[in-house]
Amino acid sequence: MDACSPKSTRTHARLVGWVALILFSSACAASPYGREASNCARGVSIEAVIRACNPSALRRLLTYGVDPDLPDRATGHSPLETAILAGRRDQVGVLIVAGADLDRPDHVGNTALHIAAQTNQPWIALDLLKAGARPDIRNAQGRTFRTYLDLMSDDLLTPYARTGKRAVVDWLAQRDSTEGALH
Repeated sequence: MDACSPKSTRTHARLVGWVALILFSSACAASPYGREASNCARGVSIEAVIRACNPSALRRLLTYGVDPDLPDRATGHSPLETAILAGRRDQVGVLIVAGADLDRPDHVGNTALHIAAQTNQPWIALDLLKAGARPDIRNAQGRTFRTYLDLMSDDLLTPYARTGKRAVVDWLAQRDSTEGALH
């Protein structure tokens, strides 16, 4: 399900994203790459662009040199966490390609995988796993993402999420059997 499906919300969010991108582009026009680009990005919230449901605007910011791991000043969330919490699988993909740190823990030790599992987004978890996220990292409570994945009650999940959960479990089993054969 698209987190930006209501048309008026989507239109407003895209407008906010484009305004942020225009402001960023104007501020960074003299030096669109490198350290200066990251410095001039301080006035632009990458989170606002993520919430704007516009992957091309996010790609543009990242092209200008914005750090894909730059935490939001207000929430402390990384862009990857923001995209997951917003249900933006497309934005997660953009951040993965840009080299976002998939295993960066938040203030309680949750990684992107933990957050995807906690918010019942198995397809995002699978994308993260395929991109190299480590499934063995434990949060402050000593739990791996698998604990939260297993808490996803199949009878409460949509058919799409249920299929995604099964895909994650199958992927992990395949990975484990492949690694076992290598050792």
